[in-house]
Amino acid sequence: MKVQMSMNLDMNQGMLLALLIMCMVVGSCLAEETPGYLMYVQGGSSTLTEGTTGNLTLTTNDVIPYYEIQVADRTILLPMEGVSSYDLPLNTALVLNSADGELVYLVKTRSWLFDAEKKTLTLEIQPLEFYEGERLKRFTETGQNLSAEKGGKELSTGLYFEITGENPDNEIWPPKTDCVYMARWGKCPHTMTEDQFIDYCLKNYPAVKQQCDT
Repeated sequence: MKVQMSMNLDMNQGMLLALLIMCMVVGSCLAEETPGYLMYVQGGSSTLTEGTTGNLTLTTNDVIPYYEIQVADRTILLPMEGVSSYDLPLNTALVLNSADGELVYLVKTRSWLFDAEKKTLTLEIQPLEFYEGERLKRFTETGQNLSAEKGGKELSTGLYFEITGENPDNEIWPPKTDCVYMARWGKCPHTMTEDQFIDYCLKNYPAVKQQCDT
């Protein structure tokens, strides 16, 4: 009887161990397969101020009015006004380039505001103590502690935002995004609803783009 109980116990322990190993393997595979990409924004000098909630406010001047993403084997530039469509918060690598070299900080972006007229991007950020992702991993070795006195001395500012989700479809990007942008912010007078305009734009993309770009 004791032998039988011992055998059953060993079998149960073995099954439990196998189940744990399977869960670890599946979890690891799922983590590796999480889709996503990097969004890059470039600007000039930046200023950092301390907030009342422990966050920092980063204001970057002379921001190029287009952000950059990689789709398949090509680089696509999209208007900065469209950044509001991304969900926050976002893990971010802040790169400050000065005459003394490059300083890198890993932060979490909690809010952002792009002023097209002033060409400024204002972010509410929080220093990131731990990073467990993949796309910003190359910045972790040079990451430093961030404080308010760090800004203002750099010649340029680079921001790498980690976007989680499916990569844009190379076949409908950028036409679909262009149509959404033109429907919301473009100079395209029309009496259609936003969805109607986007559908019309996709069906007549070259003509609509030419009309709205002039």
